[in-house]
Amino acid sequence: MVFEGIKEHIVANSLVTFLNITYQCLNKTREQRPTAHEVVLQLKEALDFQMDCEIWEPKLPKDYKEIIEISNSPDIYSDEKKEHLYNIFSNGILLQQGDVVLSFDGHGERNELISATKFTYENHSPHKWRSLTASRFHKVAEMLDISNMMIKIETKPQLLSPDVVYGVHLVFKFCKSRDCSSEPVYVNLKYKMGDETYHSHFATQRDQEWMMIELYRFLNQKDNVELAFLIESLSPFNRGDDDVIYVEGIEFRAHNNASFDLFFSSLSHFFYLNLLIGVDAW
Repeated sequence: MVFEGIKEHIVANSLVTFLNITYQCLNKTREQRPTAHEVVLQLKEALDFQMDCEIWEPKLPKDYKEIIEISNSPDIYSDEKKEHLYNIFSNGILLQQGDVVLSFDGHGERNELISATKFTYENHSPHKWRSLTASRFHKVAEMLDISNMMIKIETKPQLLSPDVVYGVHLVFKFCKSRDCSSEPVYVNLKYKMGDETYHSHFATQRDQEWMMIELYRFLNQKDNVELAFLIESLSPFNRGDDDVIYVEGIEFRAHNNASFDLFFSSLSHFFYLNLLIGVDAW
């Protein structure tokens, strides 16, 4: 029997561990009863289960169980402690047959990375599929002619946080090895949204392996966002023989603590810079 005051709050694993050691203590013979040391270890384990849930579960997304169900391997997460789940979600969890990585930043906002395997490569644009240990995805696209990439991206992210400003980034890396740098790399990425042509010029380091360049920024105010881009070409500035890149995918990254006023200000600045730099720049 469990006291009514704690019945709704006690974690199942904690309760089972506590009951098991309790019943062992009720054995009639001393030989069948656990030692004091064993009792302490089991009580500590029961407490660990309880504290793990109370501390870490509030930090998980409210729909984390539903997200696990649509992950690639839901069974492997069933026995994970909440702290381990938090770390998994922070690093990214694979969804939709391995074509999407959903991750959470330190503020609980969601980031969604969509694989390059979901894109369309028009006019038989030359590319190969490669497996890289640096990628969470099974394959990335090796673009063999970055002057004529013609990558058509039609994307509909499903799990973004509401009322959050998102940047849409192309995630790529140069095939030639290079040292990571926190400094932006100056390039000319030419792309279209609808009938409008844009240029984006500053690629930044996403992590130790990949770079990203922003294509668009928007305030997510609805459940279903549909965006379409045509990536036409990329010209590295002063990069010598860097004429081949790997494309991992397109990522929706939350801009933390971005207010509505800051959003509109940064959006105007973003497109103004692209217009200013892009006109007759190359």
